[in-house]
Amino acid sequence: MANISPTIKINISDKPGIEENISLAEQCTPKEIEAYTKLFKEFRDVFAWSYLEMPELDPTIIENHIDTWLDANHVR
Repeated sequence: MANISPTIKINISDKPGIEENISLAEQCTPKEIEAYTKLFKEFRDVFAWSYLEMPELDPTIIENHIDTWLDANHVR
């Protein structure tokens, strides 16, 4: 299993009450956090925050399909 470093969330949204978080490594220095936050806020328009913002995306890339037997009972 890979060792994943802890992260912190930084909200780069320019809309009140809306969160658009990016994740930065917890070990970033305050200076790095400030620089990355400024950079991501400047270019926040290149990120897609929902699938509605990506109308050309092929649905087969994002859809999940679980094959089951035709006579299987569905359980929720």
